[in-house]
Amino acid sequence: MRAFLLIVSLLAAVSTGVSAEPASTSSATPAMRAQSGALAATWEQQCNAGDGGACNNLGMMYRLGEQVPQDDARAAALFQRACDHGSDVCATNLGVLYMSGSGVPKDLPRAANLFQRGCDSGHGMGCEALAQMYAFGMGVSADKARAAELYRTACDHNEAQGCYDAGYAYSHGDGVLTDFNIAIAAYEKGCRGGNFWSCTNLGGMWEHGTAGKKDRQKAGFYYHLACDGGDGMGCVRVAEQIVLSDPKEAAVLYQKACDLRDEHGCGSLGLLFESGIGVSKDKARALSLFRQAQSLNPKSDITDLLNERITKLTKGH
Repeated sequence: MRAFLLIVSLLAAVSTGVSAEPASTSSATPAMRAQSGALAATWEQQCNAGDGGACNNLGMMYRLGEQVPQDDARAAALFQRACDHGSDVCATNLGVLYMSGSGVPKDLPRAANLFQRGCDSGHGMGCEALAQMYAFGMGVSADKARAAELYRTACDHNEAQGCYDAGYAYSHGDGVLTDFNIAIAAYEKGCRGGNFWSCTNLGGMWEHGTAGKKDRQKAGFYYHLACDGGDGMGCVRVAEQIVLSDPKEAAVLYQKACDLRDEHGCGSLGLLFESGIGVSKDKARALSLFRQAQSLNPKSDITDLLNERITKLTKGH
């Protein structure tokens, strides 16, 4: 399966009313720092008065180091207070800390219980995190069927990564019976929600006919969405559709994919430079690209091809 988001990265995207990106104290104006400090003081006061949401928001500030010193232990304590005061989104936040052992002792079973609470409250990221624990047997017994069920629940709660994982599970029969209709719906929702891997995979289903009748135009539409959204494989797929008719534009797209750290983009661009198709022939540049692709993913499905091209270009040198 395509690389999952690490569970420890989930916290940064949790919607809590606090920005998921730490603000830079060096670039903040005095007025901004004062405003943020006042907000932290307000949430501290509200938290002390029993407002779970305020405890959770303040915990996020400490977790991210947003205008307060970064302090995972302080964040964990605040998330726990939020949970004690009846907040549920805090459960996913606290679960991430127990999952990674940040600010608290690492405790996978406790993390799983917290993710379950978050999921039960309708927090899609909690469902997604718990699904990954079941998928990999972390803190719970491995159960691919349960993971697939939770991915769908996460998707139902508008967690785009859950939609991607549900689409993958149902399109590949990973723990469940293959069901392309469920997969299509999940990928479609994930794509609309900003998960561009979903767009690429959905494009592939239309291109190869697994989504019904083959539709090259519809496939291209989704590939373009993926590429524009920053998925290198989406750029590769667009390039593959036009490389015969417009190799110069294909080279541009392969370069974009390579810049996005997709080894297929680097390798394909290397082939163009080796042969002089769409670009000026440059064997040194081709060799560099093949090696770059190899370094990006030594276990890629194109590893044998890369080794073959590198051997050929270095033979006799």
